[in-house]
Amino acid sequence: MRCFLALFPDAASRERLLAIAARLPAALRRVPEEDLHLTLVFLGEVSLSRVDVLRDALAGVSFAGVSGHGIGWRWLPEVRRARVGAVEIASDGAVEALASTVRARLALGPGRRFLPHVSLVRVRGAVRPLRPDCATGVLCFDRLGLYASEPRPQGPGYRPLSELHG
Repeated sequence: MRCFLALFPDAASRERLLAIAARLPAALRRVPEEDLHLTLVFLGEVSLSRVDVLRDALAGVSFAGVSGHGIGWRWLPEVRRARVGAVEIASDGAVEALASTVRARLALGPGRRFLPHVSLVRVRGAVRPLRPDCATGVLCFDRLGLYASEPRPQGPGYRPLSELHG
């Protein structure tokens, strides 16, 4: 199964993110509220036997006080080949430090460049450049977890395999 580790925004933060999504063209498919997240580490294919090892490695990871704020709009991977539209997240380095800590706990290499973001819409076909106001105020996170990404007709859904609550 395809897995990733992510922070999930608290209720107030989700509301602010959904307000940005609501101002976007209706033709874009919105990410459901329960699926809004900031990916720390994408793991790719993970065997069921490895889930317990990952869960144990995450035990005790602290994400208390980790927060960020929206600083701009991004089409990912880029506007010409966009698959998602996202709010780029800036922090005081805490999000990046947490991603690094998690990678170290899981004995993963440095990986590709980390761009903290929360995807708000999914795209099929060409997009026109948008620059919505992405000022979110402070975004706080109340869950850190290991999730399985499962394909659905409307886009991937996420199933928790292990969660830590803050």
